[in-house]
Amino acid sequence: MGHNPIDDPSGARSNFIDVSGDMQNSSSTSPVISLQDFELLKVIGRGSYAKVFLAEYRPRHSHNNQTGRLYAMKVIKKSIVNDDEDIDWIQCEKNVFEKATNHPFLVGLHSCFQTASRLFFVIEFVTGGDLMYHMQRQRKLPESSAR
Repeated sequence: MGHNPIDDPSGARSNFIDVSGDMQNSSSTSPVISLQDFELLKVIGRGSYAKVFLAEYRPRHSHNNQTGRLYAMKVIKKSIVNDDEDIDWIQCEKNVFEKATNHPFLVGLHSCFQTASRLFFVIEFVTGGDLMYHMQRQRKLPESSAR
């Protein structure tokens, strides 16, 4: 059908997504957040375990056509989660995101969901880049930058 940006290592064509056959059906009658509620705009980060996308939230069940809110969507392939240590790491990360949701200085979890092959963490998007990148580059952050 189309190109899947989740599988695109370069992220060059990340405006297109094909998730045919990848979504799980929900038996619930209430709206459930899924990948279909987001438009993936571009790749904004990569790590050894995951790829992070800038994603616009556009709920399927909303009749309002206004522009959605931007989030960072961390996508983890289940195939790389091989042992108990990896599972513990992912559960710990989810718990930290959940606890950070109401913290004024940390990004919190908007939602999380999964398909047959991937895990998705949707977190608040803050411009300015990854904190670790800035810390490694400057060694010591000035107070003004830390705010």
